[in-house]
Amino acid sequence: MVIIYEKNWILARSMILKNIYSSIVYVILSMILAFLCNSIFSLEDNFNTLFSAAFKDTNSADCAEVIPADYYNIKEYDIRKMLNEDTDVSNYQVEDALLLLNTQLIHENQETQLSGAWMIRNFNRDTNLSTTKILEESQEKYEDPIYIPFICKSFFGFKLGDRLAFKHNNKTATYHIAGFTESILFGNRGTIAFELPDKAFKAMNEDFVEKNENSKIILIKSQNLSIHKKLLSLFKDVPYLNYVDRISAAFTMNASMKVYKYIMIFFAVINIIVVALIIKYKTQSSIINGYKNIGILKAIGYRSDEISITYVIQYIFLSSLGYITGIILSAKLYNSIFKSITAETGFQWKNNINLIRIICFFIISICTIAILTFLSVIKTGKVSPVKALHGILDNVLHISKISSTKGVLYPNFIIAWKLFCKRKKQNTVLIIIISLSVLAASFCLTLYSNIVENKKLGLKQISGMENFSIILQLTDAADIEQSVKKIKDINDVKQVVKAIGPGGSVLFCDDKINARTTVYDDYEKIEKVGLYKGRYPIHENEVVISAALSDMLKKSEGDFITIKNELQENCNIGEYIITGITQGSYTGGIDIALTFDGIRQIDKNAGWQTVYIYTSEEKNIDKVIEDIKQVCDKDITYIDNFQNIFNKQFESVTENISNLIILVLLLSICIISVIIFLVAQTTLLSNTYMFGILKAIGFKTIQIIYQAMASMLPIVIFGSLGGYILSKFFTDIIITLMLNKMGVYKVNFLSPDVYISGFVCLLCIVSSIVSVLTLWKLKNETPISVIKRKE
Repeated sequence: MVIIYEKNWILARSMILKNIYSSIVYVILSMILAFLCNSIFSLEDNFNTLFSAAFKDTNSADCAEVIPADYYNIKEYDIRKMLNEDTDVSNYQVEDALLLLNTQLIHENQETQLSGAWMIRNFNRDTNLSTTKILEESQEKYEDPIYIPFICKSFFGFKLGDRLAFKHNNKTATYHIAGFTESILFGNRGTIAFELPDKAFKAMNEDFVEKNENSKIILIKSQNLSIHKKLLSLFKDVPYLNYVDRISAAFTMNASMKVYKYIMIFFAVINIIVVALIIKYKTQSSIINGYKNIGILKAIGYRSDEISITYVIQYIFLSSLGYITGIILSAKLYNSIFKSITAETGFQWKNNINLIRIICFFIISICTIAILTFLSVIKTGKVSPVKALHGILDNVLHISKISSTKGVLYPNFIIAWKLFCKRKKQNTVLIIIISLSVLAASFCLTLYSNIVENKKLGLKQISGMENFSIILQLTDAADIEQSVKKIKDINDVKQVVKAIGPGGSVLFCDDKINARTTVYDDYEKIEKVGLYKGRYPIHENEVVISAALSDMLKKSEGDFITIKNELQENCNIGEYIITGITQGSYTGGIDIALTFDGIRQIDKNAGWQTVYIYTSEEKNIDKVIEDIKQVCDKDITYIDNFQNIFNKQFESVTENISNLIILVLLLSICIISVIIFLVAQTTLLSNTYMFGILKAIGFKTIQIIYQAMASMLPIVIFGSLGGYILSKFFTDIIITLMLNKMGVYKVNFLSPDVYISGFVCLLCIVSSIVSVLTLWKLKNETPISVIKRKE
């Protein structure tokens, strides 16, 4: 048995060395396939592993409720009683915290300014739920240390030793970053909590924050997370409530990674198809080219199954070589290639290899390749030694002949066209593959053009957020109407909009689902970016809901919806008619928009929270901000360039798309180059005799190469055209499907025709170069050598 397989290996090795270039191409393609598959497995497995490890290491709570400390003190007995009696609650703890409302977070380089509500926890707290896990700690000791989530390093680029300042109520508190922490509930993009040592925490509590910013965090172990709904019945008239659980945290950490995983799966599938085609057509070409050798092997005693096993061994060896190389490269280069993608998770990413997955992938792939190869060479069983030695192979492989003597057109064109027509089935499959590759490239170029180059166009549609220029928040004592009147008189101010939200207080819809509130004083003032269908509310009994909420409630335009504020002791229930549907990811995708009179029906204490300003030109934003500061002066609690804030929040998205487009274009070019190489090799091997005859009747080598190359270019051209047409119809649909869970149901991106045309031209140039280099060996062929081989 060993001797038999050794004999097969010797034959397989000789085949590999004889076709060394095509063997190298096959190994590279197998390597890319293994790289993609292992990367797909790693993204999913590593995230799950890191999430589970962080959850266990920090003894993370399943959910957390953040409420004002004064409110908690009043309701403490009822809260604890409910927690103690609930069978789903296995443990809970309460800790002190600070919630800095409407606060600017300023990095020392002044380039990174983030605004919002920031949570501060006591680093030395006496609790054992959601504990502190330090990933990195500075060797230098600071008098003003602060510990911040690792996502601030991976996502925002903060470093140990950097100075970080909180600007709040005209006060500034500055600290040095002493370490990076890891947390499930408080270390993701949705919820970030900083930690101060006990002394600094108490000092901030006494000198920096307002009384209403003293908070309590209720950390709860609840497997089904059902306790949150029950606690809401106690939280009536609470000034603020922040809630986070393990499910929403995982979604926030993992949402964007899934998009890139789907793209890699798409290319892996295309790669698998190309590998299968290479096996089919290369084995066929090998049989045609070595037809006499197969006859000789049979004549000296080789059985058909032994010859077939030789081909199987050849491709198993090449595949194994490619897979092992691809897996090693994936393990070594993974962190650097996918750094920007994994940065959003908030974990210190470690690429752990799942050996079981790799072994299963290896075994399944090798078995599949062995079966494909065996089926591709099974026709060798019909080869007759006598016919093979006489060069008779038509009856076995059904090789069609090309007549170059018929036709009235230019001879080079006739030959190229007939070479093209000879490969009808092959051409159809290859055109489909190229179309899909160009579709993927067009998809990424569309994302780049609409999101990276023209942020306003793409990000507005995805987020559903209005394109405001300036965000302004005034003190409670300020006369908002007078301030708005003053702002309107400022030069370059185009429009002033009073607002609650977006993403304001939570309202309970149809006694089923909580939704975030948005209210504008006049919806005709805004650009209506997020309006999916219908119209915004005009009257007090009208409302607009998001598409995600519409799906959940099974309601649409014309239907009625009941709304109430569960956090109020004596809440009114209002019934509204739905006049439109919105979309967007900015506030989580579950939103509801009312008029001011409409929200006052269920919340008599509702008041304007924010003022948004449109400027006539973007370049005048900073000047207008300075003018507003002069006219409003002490009434301002917060003002900033909304465009900068908006772009900063989507900075990682634009960076990931920039990296992704390079990967996708390279993969597309590689796949199409391999296809052209495959076609060129097949054309060369199956038509060598005809090319020898053409040389004999006077055609030059370069003319024959051009004829063969011209027969291949239509594959690229038709495939590119098909991919472009598909992109016109399906790019927006694909984007919508990818972002559907984020609340995006429709986009209308502009097609970057110039970029796509440039990419297609690049494909044609690369394809021409690959085909010429592959066919160049024809220069060594002479009519005599070809005829002798035929004989």
